Parts: sequence; structure tokens; C-alpha cells
Amino acid sequence: MTRKHFSFIFLGDTHGFMNDLLIQKETIKKFQPDYVLSESLQNLRFSRNKSTDKKIETLEPASKNLTSYCIKKNIEIIGIDYKNFGLSKKILNSLQKNEKLSSSHKQDIKNILKKRTERHLKFIRKFEKSLKPVVVVIGAYHLRPKSPILKSVKNALVIQPCDEKNNLVYEPTQKKLKYCARVI
Repeated sequence: MTRKHFSFIFLGDTHGFMNDLLIQKETIKKFQPDYVLSESLQNLRFSRNKSTDKKIETLEPASKNLTSYCIKKNIEIIGIDYKNFGLSKKILNSLQKNEKLSSSHKQDIKNILKKRTERHLKFIRKFEKSLKPVVVVIGAYHLRPKSPILKSVKNALVIQPCDEKNNLVYEPTQKKLKYCARVI
């Protein structure tokens, strides 16, 4: 990866089946953004140089580590999703209990995914004119070649989890995984 000026650097988050924090820190250090947009922060925002220790303690470990790193580096980190990712309490409870979802819940999730994608795009578009690259940490699923998010941006670097053939991986697998990059 060269330090070419990209508008956006998309980092595919595996939500825990790889150590995403290492690539996140490396990318932030290399490109020195003013802003990091993060799906996992849901609807939270952490401004530069503000004491937010109590708020950070409520985050999931991966979000807490990334947020603490950004604050330490004087980078604003902004959640680009809905609270609880837009899921109802009923669906959240079913997912947490690993219960089989009803067909109506599956349809609800499909509809929510579309709304979440639209929300992600809305936030990403707000930063199109940023003078520095904007790092976007988003689930690897959203980095599929035909994803609405990637189809709407130009001049972006995509760093994503891949298998040995450089195919995007967004679900846990027994295959050997790595990160690979592509320019769009």
C-alpha cells in the first residue's frame, strides 16, 4: 500500500473472527485521517480531546479499543449505524439466544439491512470533500464488489479479509485468512 491520496479507506471488519484492531491501527497510523467512521459504534460519536472515559467503558471490547486509539491520536470517531443496528428487542433476544428466526423476522432483518446501508451511505457522503482520507470501518459483508456502498464511491482503497485466492471473506471459516487490498 502506498500513501497515495484516497478519498476513503474502507476496512472490512470481521466482527471478531480475525484480529481487526491490528490492521485498523496500522491503517490509521499510515493515512493519518481526521475522521474514522465506524459501523460498530452504532450511533455514538467521540470528538477529539474530550474526556469520555465513562462512555467508552460501555462499549464492546473491539469498539472500545479502536475508540481509545482514535482519541489518543486526536481523531474524531463517528458511529454510522443505528442503535442496536436497527434491530428490535425481540429480534435481538432471538439472536442472542441462537433461536431460529421466523420468516417475518428474517424479512425484517432484510429490510433493516437495506436501511442500514442507506444510513451508512448518508454518513459516508458527508465526508466526500474531506481534505484527508476518511477511514471507514465497516462489516466485510458491505465490501462485496456489487455493494451499494462501494458502487457509490470513487478513489477508495478497500482493505478486506480474504482467503488464499484473494476472495472476500465475511463469515467465519476454517480457511487460512489474510487481508488484501484493492482500489476502486
